[in-house]
Amino acid sequence: MMKSPVLLITYRRYDTTKRVFQSIKRAQPPVLYFASNGPKPAHAKEVSEVAQVRSLISEVDWPCEVKTLIRDEHLDVKASVAGAIDWFFAHEPEGIVLEDDCLPAVDFYRFCDDMLERFREVDQVSVISGVCRQPVGFEAPSSYYFSKYVHIWGWATWRRTWDLYDRDLSFWPHWQNSPQWKTLFRHRHEERYWRSRFDSTFRGDTVTWDYQLMASVWRARGLTLTPAVNLVSNIGFGDGATFTKNTENPLSAAPTFPIYPLTHPTALVTNDAADEFDFEYRFNGRLERFPHRYARRIGKWVQKRVFDPLYVRLRGH
Repeated sequence: MMKSPVLLITYRRYDTTKRVFQSIKRAQPPVLYFASNGPKPAHAKEVSEVAQVRSLISEVDWPCEVKTLIRDEHLDVKASVAGAIDWFFAHEPEGIVLEDDCLPAVDFYRFCDDMLERFREVDQVSVISGVCRQPVGFEAPSSYYFSKYVHIWGWATWRRTWDLYDRDLSFWPHWQNSPQWKTLFRHRHEERYWRSRFDSTFRGDTVTWDYQLMASVWRARGLTLTPAVNLVSNIGFGDGATFTKNTENPLSAAPTFPIYPLTHPTALVTNDAADEFDFEYRFNGRLERFPHRYARRIGKWVQKRVFDPLYVRLRGH
């Protein structure tokens, strides 16, 4: 039997939410938190879609305490997701967080239960991820490793970590010039990549909630416990997604694997080789390297100086 509470964050995608809910139903957590964002104003279709997703609450048929956060208004992804997690950890000291397109394998729930208990008093471990983004054939010396990268397609954590979360990245202007910031990265293009993302998030140009979690964990010198095999499949790639629209992405609906019995690492140190692959190929950080970076700059210059003026002239005719 599961010990950990689960937060399910939903909106209007019934097909994916139904599959995630069925996975939760098989795991039978003792407490289910169901957060539902409201439909956008004047979108009649969304009203019915959101109502259909909310109907899943009536299908809880195992011994379970159900708590709901049903929003009448529509919030952007930053406010809706971060607000739901705020609500969850206002009531629970630890637990599992799932969005409506993150489909866990059976072992995921047990793994989170075990790791939440094992590292409860180890402040350096900040997040437990269910996602492994390493290539086929990746071999780790144990069943999980420690990473600096926070992956949130199915994850678990403690209130102590969420208490560090800064939704507005208010510490960023000062922290980006600190000695600690400069020691986080092995390569200049990696530092440049994350500086750009955090700048954009701080300004409000990028409306998201997860970059703030990454930055908050890094600032606290935290680590993410990452399984050496994938335990959660993102089934939400496509037109209905907020960010993950490319169904050709190798991470779309990635397969999952069993992880038990567990073997444990002997030290709390990051797997630098795994992190480097993650950055270069899963975050596409390699595009910040020469010559990719300069090719993009040239492309933008040509677009601005040649094609945009040509388009304006043609429209004028």
